[in-house]
Amino acid sequence: MNYKEIKEKTKFKFESGLFNPGDIFSEMFSYWIVVISNNNGLIKTLEGTEKELTLVEYKTPEEFHNKCKYKFGSGGYWIDFMSNNHNKAAEYIDWYCYKKQMSQSDIREFKLNTLLV
Repeated sequence: MNYKEIKEKTKFKFESGLFNPGDIFSEMFSYWIVVISNNNGLIKTLEGTEKELTLVEYKTPEEFHNKCKYKFGSGGYWIDFMSNNHNKAAEYIDWYCYKKQMSQSDIREFKLNTLLV
């Protein structure tokens, strides 16, 4: 995708509220937001840098939209939609679990609770 297509896809995602597991957003390839689940509008993401990821929950697509839009100026978003990639999203989940030093049972429970609830 060229930059114009990236901006158009980003706008579509945020205006439609259609966030899918595996959606990956990036700000200058240094800050990432990865949608790991969307259960009837309850959106769970992993957000941060390669060094530190945080699990974040948005109760509505509008809440996620409001976090990512510019607060001032002509509109738009401070983060860009990059792709939908389930394999890459799974890597972020594994990295998050590794950084949190979770046991295998904790990882299993985290994945079930995060992805299914």
